[in-house]
Amino acid sequence: MLFPVAGVQLPWPLVPTLGFMVGVLGGFWGIGGGWIMTPGLYVLGVPMNFAVGTSLAYILGQSVLASLRHREFGHVDVRIGFGLVGGMVVGTELGARFMEVLKRSVGVDRAVGPLYLVFLGAVGVLTLWESLRGSTLGGLPRSLRRFSVPPIIQTSEGRISLWPLSGAGVVVGGLVGVLGVGGGFVMLPVLIYLLGLPTHTAVGTSIFAVALTSTFATFSHSLKGNVDLEMALLLFSGAVVGTQLGAFATLRARGAQIRFGFGAMVCATFLSMILKLVGFGEVAPWVLLGTAALMSSVALSFLLRPENAGEIKDGKG
Repeated sequence: MLFPVAGVQLPWPLVPTLGFMVGVLGGFWGIGGGWIMTPGLYVLGVPMNFAVGTSLAYILGQSVLASLRHREFGHVDVRIGFGLVGGMVVGTELGARFMEVLKRSVGVDRAVGPLYLVFLGAVGVLTLWESLRGSTLGGLPRSLRRFSVPPIIQTSEGRISLWPLSGAGVVVGGLVGVLGVGGGFVMLPVLIYLLGLPTHTAVGTSIFAVALTSTFATFSHSLKGNVDLEMALLLFSGAVVGTQLGAFATLRARGAQIRFGFGAMVCATFLSMILKLVGFGEVAPWVLLGTAALMSSVALSFLLRPENAGEIKDGKG
């Protein structure tokens, strides 16, 4: 199927299938899925600027569905979500403008590809290490809670200054604008490890913040000509079902299981990007899509477990 805006031709069944798999994982992990979708489109041959913009358009629809479902489950802390969004909007616009500078200078593919590797590698190794150890990262959550410079907001997990939330939002928003991610793959570790939220609450709050921020990010990239709407709609058609199933699966999974699968998928995406950048472009899609298929199947397998099985606490469970 030809996508004239992006200037690429892809097998049409592959596009909604990719949307379905990323939808399952996005609903399960509380992410927009852009850190899978953007590299996925890129290794399939979509130019990086269109992979970024189209991924954000997909994330917008997928994250709205997931956040509504997690809201029903009581996994969303709205105050923390809104506290993050202000900084994320600022960071997103800065990132989108930086993308335009790259398009006119060194080139988006050359600059963004290595940047992806740095963040995917760091987040993947950190999450896998922590989930296997079954422990948290020292006293960081307590340190942030002692930061009491006004304004202070009351959350479901206690009182916290708005400044750490806004600062984290700016950093994550910058990654949204440059990398075409919903911010969830960075936001989820921030909420768990730095703010000390339980995994299930972090999942729901993360996807809520992603839904709000991706609305602005999609609009900004659309104005800059980086969105293939036809491709985004086809991706979203697969996500409609996948996102709902993934969100229900979190009710039956433990926190450490959610975090381990998240870290494994990040590492697989990291590997596929390396293969693409060093000249093994034929192998890269199989690594990423194969791992996404495996992880989405594992996530869906939790639907066969008894309801509320995931409520057993395991550290950050």
